[in-house]
Amino acid sequence: MNIDILNKTTNVVIFSHDVADNTVAITVRAALANLVKLSNANLSDANLCGVNFCNADLSGAMLSGSDLSDSNLSGADLSEADLRNSTICNASVTATTFRNADLSGSTVANTNWWDADLSGANCSNFKTFDM
Repeated sequence: MNIDILNKTTNVVIFSHDVADNTVAITVRAALANLVKLSNANLSDANLCGVNFCNADLSGAMLSGSDLSDSNLSGADLSEADLRNSTICNASVTATTFRNADLSGSTVANTNWWDADLSGANCSNFKTFDM
């Protein structure tokens, strides 16, 4: 099954992956393995549980409604990313840049925020709890 990752504003294909039993998470992993820059990617409402985004460029990406639980976002650039109503549980965001990102309405639990940059980030209605 073919899955395309599109640019959120131009709808141009950033990366395409075609394998049996494909998922968005499998496609994203393949894109990252191929060093594809995912800035401005539309990954909204995606199940991205367990994906290793370590040091990835996700600046400006559309991740609203996505599940990033158990993911490694350490060192990733999520500047100006749209993470509204996303789920970030049991994830590592050590040294992650969320500068001017929109995290409003997101649910966060058991996540390591050490050295994360939340400058200018919208964290309104941010839901945090320990599981």
